Amino acid sequence: MARIDLKYAYLVKDRYGKSRWYFRFSGKNIRLHGEPGSASFMADYHDAMGKSEPAAPRHGMRPGSGAAAIALYLNSADFRHLAPATRADQLRILTSRARSDRGGLPFARMESQDVERLLAEKAAAPHAAKSLLKALRAVAKVAIKRGEPRLGKG
Repeated sequence: MARIDLKYAYLVKDRYGKSRWYFRFSGKNIRLHGEPGSASFMADYHDAMGKSEPAAPRHGMRPGSGAAAIALYLNSADFRHLAPATRADQLRILTSRARSDRGGLPFARMESQDVERLLAEKAAAPHAAKSLLKALRAVAKVAIKRGEPRLGKG
């Protein structure tokens, strides 16, 4: 394994010999997932540092789409002011949603039955459904607050 030297990141081996990476700053320990140097590891590290790299709009992302609304939220101050663990959780939820086939659909035309359908897909995992709902509410709030004509009723 290559040596990785990131500020505040350290390796811990548990009693079973499993290695885990953590970020420690200001008395908080935040788990860093993935292999050191991987995209998920570096995203967790940047989130923990508070230097979350904003999601760059994908080439060909349609204005007004769900993916565009998610990108707007991920670049907002509302998202940056969340606790690191919450940011990481919402980033994971929203990026998977933006990459799905539904990410290109118009966000402003999303109705309650569409949200209910998304939550029904997560019926086996109620906590995941609630986390998705909270993340979608935050996206909608930012879109409306920014007054984006294609994203909300601003």
